[in-house]
Amino acid sequence: MQKCSKCGETKPLTQFHKDKQNKLGHSYRCKTCAIKHVAKWQTDNPERKRANSRKWVANNYESHKEGNKRFLEKNPDYNKHYKLKRRALEKENMSFVITDKEYRKIYESPCFYCGATERIEADHIIPVSRGGATSVGNLISACRSCNAQKSNMFITEWRYRKY
Repeated sequence: MQKCSKCGETKPLTQFHKDKQNKLGHSYRCKTCAIKHVAKWQTDNPERKRANSRKWVANNYESHKEGNKRFLEKNPDYNKHYKLKRRALEKENMSFVITDKEYRKIYESPCFYCGATERIEADHIIPVSRGGATSVGNLISACRSCNAQKSNMFITEWRYRKY
């Protein structure tokens, strides 16, 4: 047990960050107070925080790059979700939170247009370039071929041109 120098509460040592420079081997502030302290410093010193972040990335670029690579290998759908949101925000369209479960349901469904089950992508019913939102109600599954052919057309336009 240790007393926090900031809030004055006595807490177990697991509630304190490790610090080899201190006698007990833990910091004097509890984790809650330490996090608040860092958050306040970051809001009070945004330019110094930005400079520190840039310096850290410059010194740790390779490990940072490897970490990102490992993350993307473990989360292959992340880029798909990110790109959909980014496009919607660029067009100033609405973008809603879509859960991984909802995305999985789209990617596991057969193509809405031709019934294919391979190379499935999320397609906007109302295209983003025409004001469509990135939301569950505006996304359907489409194979890469159908999605590329449909491009930024409405379904009716695409079907009319196709047949």
